[in-house]
Amino acid sequence: MLSLTDKLLYASLVGLVLLPALLIFPPFMESSDLMKQASVIFLGSLIFLAWIIRSILIKTIRLTFSILLPLCIIFVIIIGISTIFSTDPIASLLALRSASPPSVIVAAMLALVFLVATNQIISFSWVMRLIGVASVTASIIALHGLIAIS
Repeated sequence: MLSLTDKLLYASLVGLVLLPALLIFPPFMESSDLMKQASVIFLGSLIFLAWIIRSILIKTIRLTFSILLPLCIIFVIIIGISTIFSTDPIASLLALRSASPPSVIVAAMLALVFLVATNQIISFSWVMRLIGVASVTASIIALHGLIAIS
C-alpha cells in the first residue's frame, strides 16, 4: 500500500515527465520561459517535499550512489560557472533569453529530482509506469513535430 507521500512523489514525477508534452500545445507554447521554469521548480519542490516528509515518517534517509550522480552534479556546476561568467548574469540566472540554456535554478532542481527519483522509486511497476508516461510524452512531441513539418 502506498502512503500519501509516495503518491505525491509519484504524481509529481509523472507531472514532470508529462510537462514537455503539455508545453507544446498552443495555449502554453507562447508562455514565457520563466513560467515554464516555474512549473519545473514547483514540481521539483513537490518531489523534494514528498521525499523529506517520507524520510521523516520512516525515520531514515535512503541514499544510494548512482554512477550518473557525479555527472549530474558536474552539469549543474558547469551551468553555475557559465552563469557567473556570462555577460548578463541575472538574465542567465533566470534564462530569460529564448535560446538560453536552462537556468542554474532549474538545473539544480532537475539534479535534485534525479537524486530523489533514483533513490525513492520503490518498485518495478513505478519504473514501468514512468516509462509508459515518458513514451506517451515522446509520442505526443514527435506527432507535434511531424504535424509542424507538414
